[in-house]
Amino acid sequence: MPSDIEHVEQAQHNLTFLQSFCSVYKFNDWATTVAFYSAIHIVEAVIYKKKRLLYLGKEIDIEHASDFPKALQKAELLPPKGLKRTPHAYREILIRQNFTDVQAAYKILNTECGNARYKYYICPDEVIKEKILPQLKVIIVWGESQLSSKFVFENEKHEGTSKIN
Repeated sequence: MPSDIEHVEQAQHNLTFLQSFCSVYKFNDWATTVAFYSAIHIVEAVIYKKKRLLYLGKEIDIEHASDFPKALQKAELLPPKGLKRTPHAYREILIRQNFTDVQAAYKILNTECGNARYKYYICPDEVIKEKILPQLKVIIVWGESQLSSKFVFENEKHEGTSKIN
């Protein structure tokens, strides 16, 4: 599984890719998807760095969201009933219980990514400008505060997004 450094590198790779086409507004579905996956890598880097998170008020040892079932078993805890057995579902629980500062931003990115890929297929420019990029910025700034890393994403045409370095 990737280390925190590898997750940071992948997040920056995704941000650079996003920056390369985001301002043309022709590929908003992909902009939404790449923004969400950038956020995933930032969150995963923080999980890896912390290695100890809370679940139901008890500490669990974990390096990746996909390790959630093993971490619960080791801590003799049960997963929530009806939980989808996917890293996305595990990550959402970890965010909800440990990273409340970015919970809303992550949820918006996740929802809009699903909408762009499976519901609308075309994402309006306003969604990119008013939802995706501001929420991505929240995750980036939070990630920088948690990691000893700086992310660069600048896009002058999008209000609410500035150079972060």
